[in-house]
Amino acid sequence: MNKLLYILILSVSLNAGNGIEEYIKNILAGYVKYDYELVSKPIGIESINDEHLKIDNSKGYRINGKYLYLPVLVSVNGIEKSSYLTLSVQLYQEVFVAVKEIKRDEKLTPEMFKQELKEVSKIRIEPVHDLFNITEYRSKVNIEAGEVLTKNLIEGNPIVHAGEIISAYSEYENLSITFQVKARDNGVFGEKIRVVRDDNKIFIAEVIDSKNVKIIE
Repeated sequence: MNKLLYILILSVSLNAGNGIEEYIKNILAGYVKYDYELVSKPIGIESINDEHLKIDNSKGYRINGKYLYLPVLVSVNGIEKSSYLTLSVQLYQEVFVAVKEIKRDEKLTPEMFKQELKEVSKIRIEPVHDLFNITEYRSKVNIEAGEVLTKNLIEGNPIVHAGEIISAYSEYENLSITFQVKARDNGVFGEKIRVVRDDNKIFIAEVIDSKNVKIIE
């Protein structure tokens, strides 16, 4: 009985590891799947599971593109030194990709996209995670067929349209002047568009809402 208990304790100890693989698992839990490979380690360390390694909880990890940097403490002759493990990672998520080419300023619909499992470690901009209100947006640039839909590729639909008569105001010190203008361009909230006054003077204005713009120059 004592011999069996000793073997059981020994087995648990050998398989417990140093906690680094579990730490990596927790970091990457938000991905559908992932792969990683150790590409840089402190001198004298054989693997991620080396008994002389443990996570340095006083520092944070960092993901930069396809690399994951893990802060570790290395035990050398009873002295712990700070270092890093560098892992090359492949990260997979379900993302939306364009079914066909989408032209700039085109209004978006859910039918324009399909969901695919993609490797996303090289994508620097956050992907669009759902299409619930996608019809409220248009393409900000040309989107290629098969391209991952990221937040920098879309913008809200125009709230001001070319040809509409809207109110413009200009501020100078403590003075505010308001007058009517005609929009020369379509514009989303915060966008700068051209507007023309009834004397044909053209201004650059920032879209405030569907009825108002602020003269910039």
